[in-house]
Amino acid sequence: VYFSSSMASRWAYACICGWTFTWLVLEVVKVALATINELSQHNQRKQLTEHNRIKDRVRLKTERKRRQMETLGKAAGIVPKMHSLLPRPPLPPEPPPLDRAPTFPALGDASAG
Repeated sequence: VYFSSSMASRWAYACICGWTFTWLVLEVVKVALATINELSQHNQRKQLTEHNRIKDRVRLKTERKRRQMETLGKAAGIVPKMHSLLPRPPLPPEPPPLDRAPTFPALGDASAG
C-alpha cells in the first residue's frame, strides 16, 4: 500500500505528534512522582526532628520535676534514697550465741491427746 505524498506527510506529522504527546505525558508523570517522593521524604525528616525535640522536652521536664521534688523533699526533711554506686553501710554485729538449742512445738494434731 502506497500513500500519496500529502497522506504520507500527514502520517509523519501524526507519528511525531503522538510520540511528542506520549513523551510529554510520561515526563509529566515522572515529575509528579518525583515531587510526591520528595515531599514524602521531607515529611519523614520533619517528623524525625519533631520526635527528637519531643524527647528532649520530655527529658528536660523530667529533670526539672526531679530537681523540684528533691528540693521539696529536702525542705520537708525527707532523706533521699541511697545511690546504688555508694558503698553499703556495715552489717549489724552478730547476735549473742544461744545457751541451748531452741525448742520447737511438736508436730502433729494437738487434739489427738
